[in-house]
Amino acid sequence: LSAKDLGAFDTVIVDEASMVLLPALYLVTGLARERVTISGDFNQLPPIIQSSQAAIIDAIGDDVFKTAGVAKACRAGNESARFTMLDLQRRMVEPVCALIIEAMKYRGLKTHQSTRERSGRAPPEPAVA
Repeated sequence: LSAKDLGAFDTVIVDEASMVLLPALYLVTGLARERVTISGDFNQLPPIIQSSQAAIIDAIGDDVFKTAGVAKACRAGNESARFTMLDLQRRMVEPVCALIIEAMKYRGLKTHQSTRERSGRAPPEPAVA
């Protein structure tokens, strides 16, 4: 499959972008006619490069967040129109979120009310076949 086979799109959304190889990212974002949204967490794993050659790792081993300067700016607390940090999460119960905030220094991250209400419930019973 080539870029010609895909055609063009009004919007391209790339999720889990920290793991995307930059050449692949350039290819898919070039298919957008109007806008591109890139989302992910710069604290997660970078692209997996199966090479020990320094030149290859230097050329494509960084993730989009490092290349664009987002990780550095975000760590310094300098948000801009180019990026924003989430401030409300719904995936983790509050005690787990508190660990993440402390370890990753995600200042301002809050747990949504619906997730806080889930915190007190017991886990579901295991499925029986």
